[in-house]
Amino acid sequence: MAVQALDHVVIMVPDLDAAIRDYTELGFTVVAGGSHPTGTHNALIAFADGAYIELIAFERNNPEHRWWAVAQKGGGLIDFCMRTDDLAGDREAFRKTGVEMQIAPGERVRPDGYRLRWTLAQPVPPYAFLAPFLIEDGTPREARVAAQAPLTLRATKEALRRIKEHMSPEEDRNLILMCYMSRDFREGMDAFLNKRPPKWSGE
Repeated sequence: MAVQALDHVVIMVPDLDAAIRDYTELGFTVVAGGSHPTGTHNALIAFADGAYIELIAFERNNPEHRWWAVAQKGGGLIDFCMRTDDLAGDREAFRKTGVEMQIAPGERVRPDGYRLRWTLAQPVPPYAFLAPFLIEDGTPREARVAAQAPLTLRATKEALRRIKEHMSPEEDRNLILMCYMSRDFREGMDAFLNKRPPKWSGE
């Protein structure tokens, strides 16, 4: 199989603007994604590993949409997607396990007018919403995902640079010791060497 990684998880919300405000207040960087021709619009919360959370809402009614029914029930975490560079091959691999998938084209127009395109393989009942749906990009994935929020990262790096200009060598040393002499550092190393998830303590 050519499934590469988790692409994104989908959270259906009743009001996208309200969800953007709520998640921003929680500390997330939320980027407007744009509109789909199927009647939905979205916003993205990207993570360092390339995966993201998709906040999505209907901006017009579409009872034919596969997510319409769950949206009417309140939404929430409704689906998840894996990315692939061999959609046909992965679809066949899932079929051999008993999971049938239907192919559907997808697109989204970003707020800047750029049109993104991709192809999906979506599980059909009884595995819809249980097995992941698959995505293969037609346009560059980097254009679809606001990876690393570059302007925010640039501002953060500049802020750190300005702070560092006023720090003494002793303050630098204290920050290094705080990280590399911590219990979490030892826990991270042990977890990596033993191939297990780390258990962070913040100490």
